[in-house]
Amino acid sequence: MILKNTACKSRILLDVDTQRHFFQKDSNVCIRNPERIRNNIQRVLTWAWDHHVTVLSTVQLHRPQDSLGLIHQASYLSSDKLAATESGKVIQFQATDATDLPIDLIETYDQVVFQKRTFDPFAEPRFDRLLSNLNVDEILLMGCPKEGAILATLSGLLTRQHSVTLVGDAIGTLNNELGQFNRERVDSKAVRTIKTRDLLKQHYPLAHAV
Repeated sequence: MILKNTACKSRILLDVDTQRHFFQKDSNVCIRNPERIRNNIQRVLTWAWDHHVTVLSTVQLHRPQDSLGLIHQASYLSSDKLAATESGKVIQFQATDATDLPIDLIETYDQVVFQKRTFDPFAEPRFDRLLSNLNVDEILLMGCPKEGAILATLSGLLTRQHSVTLVGDAIGTLNNELGQFNRERVDSKAVRTIKTRDLLKQHYPLAHAV
């Protein structure tokens, strides 16, 4: 099916890999300050749904001896994401080489969840197709880990000339030193950073369809 122009909303929220193993203290890939980051992520998601901001989510299917060194079998999305990170009218797409997408995807669903097989969501044809054709004013970016999936996602968004806002205190890192972003990317005029408390004060209205 041909994807219809999806420019009905001025902003979307991109929720990257908010999966349980990144927030469990006994996990070998637990992020730093997991409780604070988790609380901020859930606050941002609640804000997005309250203000009708569409949420795009990614979930990495970790496999034995993956790039994190994590031994973790792929699991169903509903059991692997953090509690309270799925809401409203949700559609999920498996990680495949297919490119088909429903017409009016963004207009129809509150949340779209994409499985992925690597850090880079743009390696998934459906995700790449949607984001390459998405016409919005701003993409809010949060999730984890900063030094892997977040950086890969940010790079892909900027390559496709999207304007990105990082919700800085809703982004988890495994290691502060390794978690430093490529400064050339972050210093781009297309990237800015906002804190959760400041985001929650804002109201993002719907935009007119182009």
